[in-house]
Amino acid sequence: GLATLPLDGFVSLDGAKGPPSKWDARDVAPHSEMVTRSFSFAGSRLHLNVTAALQQWGAERAELRVELLEPNHDRIEGFTFDDADSITESGQSQVVSWRGSSDLGRFAGRAVKLRFYFKNCKLYSFQFK
Repeated sequence: GLATLPLDGFVSLDGAKGPPSKWDARDVAPHSEMVTRSFSFAGSRLHLNVTAALQQWGAERAELRVELLEPNHDRIEGFTFDDADSITESGQSQVVSWRGSSDLGRFAGRAVKLRFYFKNCKLYSFQFK
């Protein structure tokens, strides 16, 4: 037999799943969060490999947003959760943007952290191009 996996599809971080129906009384956080270590990058755009959950049985819509942080966890103005455009669909190269702009070139070579907020989706990988 032959097994194949999609690109970077072996391990994922799975976002919180909203209640599948109005009768499910579990207390579920609205988003899962993950913060990276400090790192610097080359490139100007952040690409994500993400799979959105199937919209069935009344599940909430998938959503992923990214914040850009200073190494001390301070949010960078213009790149916060509220500024982030939601990613709601699956894709191996979803481009992250904030208020319609995806250019991160001014941060290249500088130490930063990323905070991912996600629900009803799987985050496989990220890279800068």
